[in-house]
Amino acid sequence: YIVPYELNVEYSTMNDRFSLVLSKFADEIIEGNWLDDFKAFLLGRTPHQSEGREREGADREDEIMKVCNKLGLVSLLRKYFFLSNFGALMLFAEEYKFVASKTLLDFSEKIDDLYSKILAKDFAKQAIEDHKKLEDHGEVIFKVDLDLESTLKEFQKFLVKAFYRHHGILISLRVVHHSLLTFVCTIPKWLVEEMKEYVTKNEEMLKSKNVVELIIDNTVMFSIKSKTN
Repeated sequence: YIVPYELNVEYSTMNDRFSLVLSKFADEIIEGNWLDDFKAFLLGRTPHQSEGREREGADREDEIMKVCNKLGLVSLLRKYFFLSNFGALMLFAEEYKFVASKTLLDFSEKIDDLYSKILAKDFAKQAIEDHKKLEDHGEVIFKVDLDLESTLKEFQKFLVKAFYRHHGILISLRVVHHSLLTFVCTIPKWLVEEMKEYVTKNEEMLKSKNVVELIIDNTVMFSIKSKTN
């Protein structure tokens, strides 16, 4: 296990490589004529719009459908995909039988290995920031009662189990704070209302997974502490 003071350097190095890997992924999608399939993959992860939010849904679909070349695809990828949810691109490969290059597979393995080694408390201690919050991002804050020896990989597994493949692949870990273990994540802005609805319907399930407080775009969805004070 790498010592905490080396985390910033290693994580920064991986983030630098990530930009190149995204470009490589875009090359493979465009050159292999996979663009329509990738658009279908993204549209399949976008939420059903309730009444009154149809315009928002149409804008999002337009954003995806207007991508027609590598430059547009890279721009879209950089909005919604980061180190913490790179696995979503591998999920596309799995579901659509897209044969990823050795470069992508090797990078995916390196991220998996890194996240399996990094303790969440060390990520917090070093104040590592996976990515900046953009105007297109909403924010989800999970306060989780986990063992301080928990790794980032364990948090990723929690997201998969709690939010399944649809929402989970679009939740990107940004930073970790040390209060309990507070995981600050970003999601696409257009997913905020759908996420609130999901959390409201699944509050008890999330509590059973040791989430003690969940905040979405400054709205406290639930807080066990506030109920017991």
